[in-house]
Amino acid sequence: MLELKNISKVYKSKKRKSQALNGINVSFGDNGLVCVVGESGSGKTTLLNILGLLDSPTCGELFLDGTNVNELSEKEKDEFRSQKLGFIFQDLNLVESYTVRQNLQLVSERDDIETTHNELMEMLGVIELLDKFPKEISGGQRQRVAIARALIKGSKILLCDEPTGSLDSTNARKIFETLKEISKKKLVVVVSHDVETASKYADRIIEIENGKIKSDKLACEEREDRQELPQECNEHKAAMSPRRKAKQLFSIAIRYAKLKRVRFAFMSVTALLIFIMLSLLTAIASYNENSLVARTVNAQGADYFAVTKQFHGVYDATEYGISEFIGDVEMTELETKQLEKDFGTEADRVYAFNEGSLKNVHYDSNDPAITPSIPGFYSTGIHGSVELTNEFIEKYDYTLYGRLPQETNEVVLSEYAFKIFKFGGYESDVNGREVTPINTHDDLIGKEIRVGENGDYKKFTVVGILDTKLDYERYDFLGERIDDKLRFRYDEFKSVLEISPHTAVYVTENYAERAGLDKDVIKNVFIKPAKTVKGIKKQLALGDLKMRDSLPPPRADNETIDYCFYKLQNEIICAVRGVNSIFETVAKIVGIVAIVFAVILVLLILSYFSGVISDRIKDVGVLRTNGFSKWQICLLFIFEALILSAIIAVAAIIMSAITLCVGGYVFKSYYDLLFFPVRFSILQPLIIIGVQVVFATLGILIPLIRLMRKKPVEIINAGRQ
Repeated sequence: MLELKNISKVYKSKKRKSQALNGINVSFGDNGLVCVVGESGSGKTTLLNILGLLDSPTCGELFLDGTNVNELSEKEKDEFRSQKLGFIFQDLNLVESYTVRQNLQLVSERDDIETTHNELMEMLGVIELLDKFPKEISGGQRQRVAIARALIKGSKILLCDEPTGSLDSTNARKIFETLKEISKKKLVVVVSHDVETASKYADRIIEIENGKIKSDKLACEEREDRQELPQECNEHKAAMSPRRKAKQLFSIAIRYAKLKRVRFAFMSVTALLIFIMLSLLTAIASYNENSLVARTVNAQGADYFAVTKQFHGVYDATEYGISEFIGDVEMTELETKQLEKDFGTEADRVYAFNEGSLKNVHYDSNDPAITPSIPGFYSTGIHGSVELTNEFIEKYDYTLYGRLPQETNEVVLSEYAFKIFKFGGYESDVNGREVTPINTHDDLIGKEIRVGENGDYKKFTVVGILDTKLDYERYDFLGERIDDKLRFRYDEFKSVLEISPHTAVYVTENYAERAGLDKDVIKNVFIKPAKTVKGIKKQLALGDLKMRDSLPPPRADNETIDYCFYKLQNEIICAVRGVNSIFETVAKIVGIVAIVFAVILVLLILSYFSGVISDRIKDVGVLRTNGFSKWQICLLFIFEALILSAIIAVAAIIMSAITLCVGGYVFKSYYDLLFFPVRFSILQPLIIIGVQVVFATLGILIPLIRLMRKKPVEIINAGRQ
């Protein structure tokens, strides 16, 4: 059954070599009590470790059930150790963080050991110790628990290293009588320095001296007063199922986390704070202008995009070198039709032939309440003309007071223009001597106004007021200083002033043809935003398309238009682009900060799990001797990492979401924005979980791989230090 052929073991150190075993040849039967005796340092324990597959010989062969153990893989050795070998160590090697019950359950297929192994535990006197920890019981009691664990396992071979070393003579006699009874059905190999006791109970005594077998003889007389061993201990049991081992390992992992509460809490809180910072940095780094615009436009129900054609110019100045700039280019009717095709929607043209400013608005420059507002909310600028139809009004859900213009000298003003007249008054002559207050729409309808451009102006009669749904309360800066808190709101309003339905004048249908004007002077067009975020993002993406075909001619000899592109604009886009300038600056340092936090987290996790594994080296050795494989030991620490990761990940996701929502709300409220600049998305938890799993795995594997390279006996010895 068990045979050693020419077994030698040499321990090497930097300074010298030590021969522990030298040419051992011995075989064992299927049963019987074999005592290996000898003085300390003779090689007894080394021989036992090799028999138990806890250590490997330097040379020679070990056969177990006809199998050459030297040819087995580590996994197969673990299976042999789990199925056929039981151990009783001199140092007992109980799991100190486990109760007696849990130590016994470690090798049992069932948790109800009081039912399945009651007779055995009663015989060994451990039934009353089940709920105590090893440190709470005496040395003799610990020894009996270790023996109970080996017997519950039900292995074919029982290997004992000084099993009665810490027991009194009475208990020592009971243990040897128990081992003697076991030896009727199993092979029991006992290492002992007590030759007298060994000769009293052993069937065979092997004496080791200086690593060699000095003698090998039969001994022992039959005793009639031995205690009968429970039948269960004489039966060989199948190996513990992988599911049962996984359950045991998970239970140990939970127990470990509970025992090291302070360190576990410190690690959790520290990692949580770092993950929250990483989540915030990720949110900032993942900031996307088009996505934010699309979400905000959709949420706010914005009714238009103003689409302009821009050019990227290159100015070659000999003195200053080459400089770049962006400018406006008017669109033609042909280009506008292509634009409608690209966007998949009808575009409303804004013609450039009536751009300029309203000349009939009266401002009292001596009124201190009015003068500061002139560059603010009340601007008289007109950026172009729109041919007004009922279809246009219905499309944008605007409201018309009065009627549509019918003649080329009739015009409809926006509600914004009406409020300008209401604020300043209407003056009928250029000198401002006759000023008429404007309080209602009817006060302005019927009045003649002038739209001035380049020193010239055109006269129109106002026939209606078009309410374009501008949020006047939001943009009325009268009496307010444009400070930092209002900077983004002012960015929004710049769009209102520069290019929007609110600052256009509305003329009759077919105005250009009836007035004999060139229709290829389209300053911009208005389009309706799509109804979904995805559709809006697609529209925004069209604004990034460079149009290199049919470029306009150079503006001058030393200026060149590199390419043209569309630009989409409204109040929301202008505000987002204002915020975007901040995030572009912030994003430059986000990468460095994220790397720093990631490095701190890696070092923290590596340190934590290195300490965890260092504290449990002995327990790892105990599990290895009881048949748990290297992978299963890794699984133990993976379970603990998953427990830690789950706690941190859940807390980090919740805290990150709260932090981002609260922070975004504060930022939004402080600057009075229409949107949250950053938000919690699925990306943050995925990154949190991914980083946690990767770092935790690294933290486990790096120190554990180094430990798993050692033999089980080396792990146990390392745990004793």
